[in-house]
Amino acid sequence: MAPSGPPASVTEAPAPRKLRVELRAVADSWIQVKTAAGALLVSRILARGKSYKVPGEEGLRLTTGNAGGLQILVDGVPIPSLGPFGAVRRDVVLDPDRLKADSAPAR
Repeated sequence: MAPSGPPASVTEAPAPRKLRVELRAVADSWIQVKTAAGALLVSRILARGKSYKVPGEEGLRLTTGNAGGLQILVDGVPIPSLGPFGAVRRDVVLDPDRLKADSAPAR
């Protein structure tokens, strides 16, 4: 006997968020990415030529020990450098829309 009608309850899993931010090392660069709650996602040397795709979570923050050695891409497009080689940058919010807006030329 075939069931009649739709199931009583169907729960759909939320669609995974698209990975929009990528960190690419143009020189060896230490990176650390933490969640909004402060949980550590990654802490390592990103070797020249390697990249790290940032999870699509809200509130992620980056600290790097070589701002000039790190290229940030948003939707595949590089944004301006976070600073010179060897510069330390802390608590860079890895929100794709904010990164794009912060890198937009002034009008």
